[in-house]
Amino acid sequence: MIKRLLSSLEELTVKPDQIIIVDASEGEATSEVVAGFSGLQIEYYRSSKGLTYQRNVGLTKAKCDVAGFLDDDIVPDRDCFEQLKSVFSDDSIYGVVPYIYENNEQVLSGFNGFCFRITSKLWGRKYIAKALGKNYVPDEVFSGIVDDVVANGCSFYRKAVFEEFSFADWMEGYCYGEDAEFGLRVSKQHKIIGSGDVRLHHWHTGTGKGNPFVVSEMSVYNYVRIIGISGQNYIIARKMDIVLRRFACTVFHFIISLLKLRIKPGLLSLAGGAYGVIRSFPWIIKRQL
Repeated sequence: MIKRLLSSLEELTVKPDQIIIVDASEGEATSEVVAGFSGLQIEYYRSSKGLTYQRNVGLTKAKCDVAGFLDDDIVPDRDCFEQLKSVFSDDSIYGVVPYIYENNEQVLSGFNGFCFRITSKLWGRKYIAKALGKNYVPDEVFSGIVDDVVANGCSFYRKAVFEEFSFADWMEGYCYGEDAEFGLRVSKQHKIIGSGDVRLHHWHTGTGKGNPFVVSEMSVYNYVRIIGISGQNYIIARKMDIVLRRFACTVFHFIISLLKLRIKPGLLSLAGGAYGVIRSFPWIIKRQL
């Protein structure tokens, strides 16, 4: 997948001045792919596993005025960085959340697409944005900006932000919600907007998310802690709402797994969600500031 990403960066109308790859995979496959793109300004580093840890490692190496994150299943529009440069010409903006096409027809069509839309509507970013008192980047293609949005994993920030903030060290592994948690803390001091002109394509894959038990646990527990730093009114009620909805999401995935005769992943997902609920109890009555 990283080969496709790097190939797309070669086609940009404005190319990044610095590309940092922090690789925690086993073997040399990634480094061999990177070696084939000598025309790009790539800096390659090895790292221990952990999404937030790897991002923090990469940020210590960043030298540009604006830095952001592109997952290896992302492909930017050709004018993406050109548009990004234009948006950041407004000195009041410190963070930009791009519009993302969720357009892998193999994953999003038919029954899989139905499940994806149900999950997004009931437990996805729209709901999380509402729970955090934020706006969200619309599903449909648009131009212009949306103020005060929830960050996603491919957001861009002025480098000055990373001199004040880093990704949460209490999140480990594949992680879940680390982008929203980081952006939420930043937004208390700096302006973050969503841009309909900075556009990326997300080509979903079924790999890379790790053990379904761990992912489901994090999908419940992490967001309870994130709500805790939001400063929303009725904070306990908000956390309980998140717990119930996120656990309901794991039940939904369990049912879907049964229908697909994928019994073990379904059971692991359900058990992980239940464990996330248990872990959440101490944080439901605690308010993080």
